[in-house]
Amino acid sequence: MEKEDRIRACCHHTCLQYVMRQTGTCTSILERFGTEERNAALPSRLLKQMVDGEMIVVRDPSPDGSRKFV
Repeated sequence: MEKEDRIRACCHHTCLQYVMRQTGTCTSILERFGTEERNAALPSRLLKQMVDGEMIVVRDPSPDGSRKFV
C-alpha cells in the first residue's frame, strides 16, 4: 500500500472503532491489518501522522504512555 492508502485505512479503522463504541489503538490496528509484531512501530507512526494532520484526536492519554484515539 502507498503511504496515503495506509493513512486512509487507519483513519477508517479508527472511525469504525468509534462508531462501534470501541477504542482505536495501535494494537487494534495491528490486529485489523494482520501486521506482524516486528512491524509494531508502523501503526504508531501512522497514528501520529493522523493526529498531526488533525484527522483524529487523542481521546485518553494514559500515564503508562499508551493512547486511545477517536
